[in-house]
Formats: sequence, structure tokens, C-alpha cells
Amino acid sequence: MESHMDKKTLLENLCRIADGLVAFWGRDYEIAIHDLSRLESSLVHIAGEVTKRAPGAPATDFLIDHLSRYAADAPDVRPYRAQGRHGEPLRGSLIYIKDDKGVPVFAMCINQNISRQMAAIAALEARGFPPAEAASPESFAARFAVFPHCFFVAEDDGAIVGHINGCMTDFDTCRDELYHDAGLHREEAPHQAVFGLVVDPQRRHQGSGAALVRHFLEAARQRGKEDVVLTCKERLIPFYSSLGFQLLGRSDSQHGQACWYDMRCPL
Repeated sequence: MESHMDKKTLLENLCRIADGLVAFWGRDYEIAIHDLSRLESSLVHIAGEVTKRAPGAPATDFLIDHLSRYAADAPDVRPYRAQGRHGEPLRGSLIYIKDDKGVPVFAMCINQNISRQMAAIAALEARGFPPAEAASPESFAARFAVFPHCFFVAEDDGAIVGHINGCMTDFDTCRDELYHDAGLHREEAPHQAVFGLVVDPQRRHQGSGAALVRHFLEAARQRGKEDVVLTCKERLIPFYSSLGFQLLGRSDSQHGQACWYDMRCPL
């Protein structure tokens, strides 16, 4: 015998899930539950305080526009970039909860304030690169909002001690424009670029950098990429060569007005 959950029970379960997840994830997260039958006051439950909204608030412009565009066929959206009321960078996901006829009845909006994580990564970046080459917290936030699955960090007792990131691209070398425009990321592109590898100076020569690169290579391999491409300084050519990268020659990159070399690791 089929069992159909009524809307009230479904909402109660969604609220419990939201409360439990935010309690587990911590203060940088928020889950909002919207009743799509009442967009003018759709927010019926919120766990967390990232956006400081309260039940009874209307649906966001993003949610309204998305529903207007797709109606009952609205697909989930994850991830997307947003901003808090004070301009703080947010990473969001939108998940539709549908009834047994496939009609969206609730929307679960997950928001993450990534300010602290991006600040920690940018601070580490500043210790590893000269100012002209280091990415800013704003740049990291823009990248993370578009391709968070291409960010990996090394942690020690909860502190970030290393990171690696980069986008997927149609370019077969790591071009300068990729650093400055996260929108150039293309999920189905054949190449995975590395923008930067940084390890805390006090923890270098302990294998963390090599471990991050190997993990990055394996992630790209599992996603079906042809290769991983990067540019590096001359002194780092032996390091990347030891991890399977091939030297392609002097790069055209003008990033930071430094001299760079193109390298490629076939997968």
C-alpha cells in the first residue's frame, strides 16, 4: 500500500533536517524553508542566522525569478554565488521539494557565509606569494562560489595550512585571464587548471604540498579530464616534474610581471 505524506508532516520533517544540519555544520551555515504556495510570505522556517531573516519574510528575487522561468520544471541550483546584507560573500544551494505529482511545494535554500574561510585562505596565499601574484579574499570568494569542488585544503587541528585550487577550462595552458574571471570556468571543459598551491612556510618540506597536488590530480582524473595544466616558477619545475608534470616551455603569462613556465600532467 502506498503511503503519501501530508504537507504539514513534510514541513515538520524538513524543519528537523534543517535544524540538525545547521547544528552540525556550525554558525557559518543557514537553511531556509520556503512554502511555494505563498511567495509573499514564503519563509516558514529558518535555521541559522547568516542572512538575519525571520519567518514570514517574502521569497528572494532569485527564487521568484527561478520559479517564473521554469515553473513546475524548476531544477535544483547548486552552487550559486550570493551576498549577505552587508556584502559578505555567500555560497548557496537551492533544492526543490516536490509532491507525488512532481510539483514543487517547498524550497530549501542553503546559505554558507564563506568570509572566514576565504580570509584564512587569502592570508595563507599572502604568505606564499608576492603581493602582485597573490589572489585577494574577494577573488577567492568569487572562485569558490563558482567551482567549490575545485578547492582543496590541508588542515591541522582545524587550521588551514595549505590549499590548492583552479578552474576547468578549454585552454590547454593556464592563461592569465582565468585568474581574474571565475565566470570562465566551464564544467565540461577537457582541461583542469591549477591557479595556486600554497603551504604554510612553517610546514613546508613535510609532504603537504605533494599530497595536495596528488589529490587534485586524482579528482581531475575521476572527472574525466584529459590533463591538469599550470604555470610555475623555474625553481618549482623539479617539484612538479616529480609528480608527473611535463615541461612545455616558457609561458606567455604576465601574471605579477614574473617569469613563468607552462607544465602539463596527462591523466
